[in-house]
Amino acid sequence: MLASNSFNKQILCHLTLGFVLYHVRVSADELRNRSAEHKAAIVAEAERHIWPAIEAAEAHSIIERSIHIDLRSDANNMSPRAFTLYRAARRPDPDKNPGLLC
Repeated sequence: MLASNSFNKQILCHLTLGFVLYHVRVSADELRNRSAEHKAAIVAEAERHIWPAIEAAEAHSIIERSIHIDLRSDANNMSPRAFTLYRAARRPDPDKNPGLLC
């Protein structure tokens, strides 16, 4: 697998997945601004290298913490960039977006 710098689209180094598999995290934010071909390549690599480890119970997910946040604006105000919140689980703030259905 290759590590890349998406800011200036350069390949930085080759990675050994066995070494990084211990701390792997993939979220929607990492895939959002990539081309369909790049997304397909990332998913293919994950399917080839990560899923066998999950199926063999060598890797598992860890939930560091779980909190209930009602409004998207509250979540954005309280969370640092390193803390990932899944936007699908949050509903829009009706005061800021009155036309959206919740």
